[in-house]
Amino acid sequence: MIIGILGYTPLIGRGASRSWSKLTYYVARTLLRRGHEVVFSPAFDAAKVTGVYVRIDGRECPMVEAGDLKDYGCDLALVTFAAHLCAPYECSARHRAFEAFDRVLAAVRTSVRRVVAYTSLDLYEDVPALTLEYLAKRFDAVVFFNDADARVFGEHLKAAGAQAPPVFVVTPGVDTKLYTPGRPAEEPVLLYVGRNSVEKDPARLMAVLAKLRRRGLNARLVMVTNPCGFWPYGTFDLQAAARSMGVADSVAFVEEFVEEERMPELYRSARVFITLSGSEGVCLPMLEAQACGVPVVAQDLPSLRSVYGDSYVRVAREGSFHLPFGTMPLASVEDAASKVGWLLEDEDLRREYSRRGLGNAARYDWDGAVGPGLERALGQALA
Repeated sequence: MIIGILGYTPLIGRGASRSWSKLTYYVARTLLRRGHEVVFSPAFDAAKVTGVYVRIDGRECPMVEAGDLKDYGCDLALVTFAAHLCAPYECSARHRAFEAFDRVLAAVRTSVRRVVAYTSLDLYEDVPALTLEYLAKRFDAVVFFNDADARVFGEHLKAAGAQAPPVFVVTPGVDTKLYTPGRPAEEPVLLYVGRNSVEKDPARLMAVLAKLRRRGLNARLVMVTNPCGFWPYGTFDLQAAARSMGVADSVAFVEEFVEEERMPELYRSARVFITLSGSEGVCLPMLEAQACGVPVVAQDLPSLRSVYGDSYVRVAREGSFHLPFGTMPLASVEDAASKVGWLLEDEDLRREYSRRGLGNAARYDWDGAVGPGLERALGQALA
């Protein structure tokens, strides 16, 4: 069987080093090892990558436009995307993206026998049901990253009177052969790895740093981030935010692409990993930090609780941020500063959360644990 994979596949060409490209890489590798052929069809950058090949396990997989999948004999397509990219038509800011994705799907449906979704649903507190019905009507199966999102998906569809497609849960993993613990960081460095976009709320981290400094803790913040090109609400001017909060001398920005082989060194240079994002399916950087023995501080979200349990330090909520397609919970700066302060000052506490994190990361090793689950889910979805 020849399978086309539709999604953010161009990033694979840079080493499969971030969550979407890494997910797509492992899905493709699993399919190849099951004896399938794989053709990539980038959803948004097709014009830039036509004729490009991706090499996986020594095999070259072509990249083609969605409408050309039929020329390669594809009889099935897998789709990797986040559900919040498909907003209701009432949301004017998302209208064009929603229609564009429909056009791509239409091209795929005329080219292949059927479409199966492999998706993460990054839920806010109040996602309109139409977004979930979109998934239910257009795909044969949906694979979620965590139990919390899968449960809410079912509850929304039941309330809307819609029929749910087959649902699977497979949490993406971490390469514990690459991400390994090292000597504990000597300097009080906080690390953030993630997009510069509204739902990730990276500017709030500087408010936390400012509070720590006022309490006499001279911590530094390293931000490995880049603007999110497809986000319609803009991004933060993080340098200006750092200046306005008086912490510019304590914030370092890493905005260039970082090869994955260098990432473990970055994680191990930190004493604490922190993210205050209001929307997560898994947050792979949290798993990578845990595999490196670094304690993690993050907002208390249902999706993160289902993946991380008590292996991370949870930050309470402090109000909400309202977007056209839902409500994003905001993390408490005061609570985050207090808990980061505890970790910075208490070596025994850091050791405890390092131990818990290592144990949690071991549960999600790509090849040892997640790979078999992914293969089972794909086998059922493709049956």
